[in-house]
Amino acid sequence: MNERIKLLAEQAGLKLPVDTEYNSHVYRYALERFANSIVRECTSICEKLGNDGLDGHYCADEIKSYFKEMK
Repeated sequence: MNERIKLLAEQAGLKLPVDTEYNSHVYRYALERFANSIVRECTSICEKLGNDGLDGHYCADEIKSYFKEMK
């Protein structure tokens, strides 16, 4: 698992299951796929805004707004 994803998961209070090696592997895989999907969403927002000629500040604001609306 990507160490940054692992650190962020721990900071969010997520704990890896300890009952079996299989569950731990499945959980880590799912967590990494989840994190990668968030990264893809964020990069697509930035790419779209970049294509529209807007800079990183707009991208950051748009990402914050995008995930806030999903609550």
